[in-house]
Amino acid sequence: MTAQWWLVAYDVADQRRRTRLHKLLSGFGEAVQKSVFVCPLDWRHKARLEALLRRQPLESGDRLDWFRIEGAQSLGESQALAAALNPVPLVIVE
Repeated sequence: MTAQWWLVAYDVADQRRRTRLHKLLSGFGEAVQKSVFVCPLDWRHKARLEALLRRQPLESGDRLDWFRIEGAQSLGESQALAAALNPVPLVIVE
């Protein structure tokens, strides 16, 4: 199965929990802001990330949201992200 794009954003007050989330998400995607990640996830990676995120302690007032992205575009500085969101078609010439 091909990967689907997910936007993961968090707002966590505690520095230690915030750092832990940042490190965790860095293994699954690219930070486009300090607490916003874009992650290409196939069903296995999505299930793994979801299980790991459910283990993260959130306190009252903390937020952790993720959304599937369809038809995404990147107009920012990240060339890797822009290339991933808008892949060049592969042409094989024999």
